[in-house]
Amino acid sequence: LFLTHDEGRHLAVALQNLRRAYGTWACLADAMGVRPGSLASAASRGGRCVSAALALRAARAGGMIVEAVLGGTLSAAGRCEACGSRIGHGAALVAGGAS
Repeated sequence: LFLTHDEGRHLAVALQNLRRAYGTWACLADAMGVRPGSLASAASRGGRCVSAALALRAARAGGMIVEAVLGGTLSAAGRCEACGSRIGHGAALVAGGAS
C-alpha cells in the first residue's frame, strides 16, 4: 500500500519534524525500528513511493494518530500552533501565559 502524492508529502514533513524532536535520524530510526538511511531518503524524496507502514511507525514514534501524519495538520516541531512562534521564546511565552 503506497500513499498518495499529498499523503507522501505530509509524511515527509512529519519525518523532518520528528527528526528535529528526536535530534538525529539515528535516534528516530531506533524509535521507529527502521534504518536511518530509509528515513532520510523518505523525507528527502518528498514521500514518493513510501508505504503506509512507515506512516504508522512515524505516528507511533510521535505519539499521534496516523491521520495527523498523513493529513498535513501538524505544526512545525517546537512552534506554537496559534502564532507560529518558537516555544520558549517571547511571543509564545506571552501568548501561553507562562512566565
